[in-house]
Amino acid sequence: MSRPNLTTATATRLVDLFRRSGLTDGAHVTEQWAADALEVSRTPVRKAMLFLAEVGILDRVPHRGFFLTRDASALARPDLADGADAEQTAYFEIADDYVGGRFTGSFTSADIGRRYGLNPRQADRVLSRMEAEDLVRRKAGGRGWEFQHVMATAEAHDQSYRFRMIVEPAALLEPGFTVDTEAFGRHRRQQEALLHGDILLLPRAELFQVNATFHEMLVGCSGNPFLLDAVRRQNRLRRLIEYRHQVDRSRLAGQAREHLRLLDLVEGGDLEGASAFLHRHLDRVRPMPWRARFCTTSTARPWAPTLTDVPSTSRICGPPRRRSPRGSGSSYARRCSAPTPPGSGRALRPGRRSTRPAAPASPGSRRPRTSAVPRI
Repeated sequence: MSRPNLTTATATRLVDLFRRSGLTDGAHVTEQWAADALEVSRTPVRKAMLFLAEVGILDRVPHRGFFLTRDASALARPDLADGADAEQTAYFEIADDYVGGRFTGSFTSADIGRRYGLNPRQADRVLSRMEAEDLVRRKAGGRGWEFQHVMATAEAHDQSYRFRMIVEPAALLEPGFTVDTEAFGRHRRQQEALLHGDILLLPRAELFQVNATFHEMLVGCSGNPFLLDAVRRQNRLRRLIEYRHQVDRSRLAGQAREHLRLLDLVEGGDLEGASAFLHRHLDRVRPMPWRARFCTTSTARPWAPTLTDVPSTSRICGPPRRRSPRGSGSSYARRCSAPTPPGSGRALRPGRRSTRPAAPASPGSRRPRTSAVPRI
């Protein structure tokens, strides 16, 4: 299953540390204390604390350090890769296996139970949830399940965002576009809550829902039901791949700020500026941080590293130097077989004698180097 990146994972451990330590609002949190408690170096702790300051859990005061902005008891445990709930964990493991190409073909509830360690009732609840989200469906005749047509490749993810870059900015320029004041206020509060800790604390499914419904709300204000239906369909198709995409939450703070900026532009009446800003926003969030880890073809198969996935020494450091052949006639062989005069450390050409007298050894002096193999 996909794991959080180092910054997100360390931030999660820091939140757990605050709760275990019973820190209160305004508590001073030092990097050294956190690094010692987590048994890691200060560099990842510093990055994680900067991220927590960005999402409003910590307050960074220049020349003083970081301070907790609320009681640690009010911080819910972040739901990332290692959820305590077996059904929640299995749900995301199924999604991750499908996106990674490790889950293909039809299956039964018993197959889910055996593969993910669930009892029959838990397996049925997980499948019912995925059915309600249009991720899976029952096969004809009711015998077994199969995945719906959902997005599972990096190429499809890129194409989906390009489609949205065409549809969503155009929706803001529709003649019937009208601001829904109540919906705008609700989504503004949700985006502000993300910047006050919810980015790290919300479950992945709810975090996806908050951002997906934000874009659906904007397109819905156009009054064009066909555009809204197209965006809703894209959100349904990209749900699984976005679940894996959101394992790294360190980049979501910038997205939330851009959402708030977009609301400001629309409410200010600058629809053309908002349309151009939305196009740039979708283009910025389109790249995937770990794009190479996804299947790159429509045929699902277990992922295996390719030449582009594994760093090559020759690509990083340039082509290796060509060494002289070690044959009998090579200069390397002549250097190795040539006699070395005492104290000189140099190899002579065959047939020549040294005319330099050997330097007398003095007490405490270093032993002269007599190796005939030069440094390469």
